[in-house]
Amino acid sequence: MLKSTYNRCMAKEFDIDLYDTEFDFKKLKSLSGQQINQLMQEVHSDCEYLIQAYAPRAIIKHYHELLSKLIKRHGH
Repeated sequence: MLKSTYNRCMAKEFDIDLYDTEFDFKKLKSLSGQQINQLMQEVHSDCEYLIQAYAPRAIIKHYHELLSKLIKRHGH
């Protein structure tokens, strides 16, 4: 996984407080379309990995909601 705002707490082996992992959509304005697309692909692959790894449902939901918001705002 990329080290960025959305997954900074994932290194704690799923022992995270999801309320501490807010994503700042304002920072995306400075990214190119290609970079945003790459971010969406990374979030999608992380979400798929978490499903396969039987991660807690709350974490999977967090990533799924993040991906949904990214697609709604920047998807094609």
